[in-house]
Amino acid sequence: MEINVNKKDWLFLGLCLLLGILAEESFFRGLIGISYLVFVMAFYVVFFWRCRTISFSHQRFGYLVVICIWLLSAGYVLNENILFYILNIIGIPALVIFHLVAVTSPKNFRWNQFAFIPYIFSRLLNAIKYNIAFTASLGKLAKRGADDNKLLVWKKILIGVVISFPVLAVVLRLLTTADRQFALMVGGIPDLFRIVDAEGVMRLIVVLIYMAAFFGLMQVLYIKQMKVMKLQDW
Repeated sequence: MEINVNKKDWLFLGLCLLLGILAEESFFRGLIGISYLVFVMAFYVVFFWRCRTISFSHQRFGYLVVICIWLLSAGYVLNENILFYILNIIGIPALVIFHLVAVTSPKNFRWNQFAFIPYIFSRLLNAIKYNIAFTASLGKLAKRGADDNKLLVWKKILIGVVISFPVLAVVLRLLTTADRQFALMVGGIPDLFRIVDAEGVMRLIVVLIYMAAFFGLMQVLYIKQMKVMKLQDW
């Protein structure tokens, strides 16, 4: 899959990053409340901005699904039933995915037929493929922008670092055996890594996963619909 990255894609990626941060703050900071409704509203603002140039299908049904999603999201504030809480954690994302795929599917495609379920999963699979291809294209852009001589130098440095690790391990072992003070100093090195906040790293990973999910799915739906519109114009 070849991907051409333009300025709008970078802007949209930045918006998905902000959505990822909002999702992490909304869903992983205690009990979910009004934050769910705020996130859903922000999500749809980004979605409608991204798809502002395409025409949606099944619009009346789509509006009905959106109303249901917003009402269920608002229910977190009004209802504290644990069963309702758990079901909506699964149900609302499923409804959102169903709605996005439905309104961006071909107009002659029947959403109430069984064939629509495999179609949804195909969109999700294509979103994963798109993210992989997008990451690969970023690597190609970085490699294209770098000088070949610089790449060769960095490769040599990396090879040197890898080779030096066994030698360094042997030298440190000999020195720690010979000098007790040096052994205490080396033993304190792991304490330096405690400054890395494990919670912060996990939060960053969650944000990136959310960002990739939003970006990949909405990009696939947008690009697919744009291709359909171009074929109709042609």
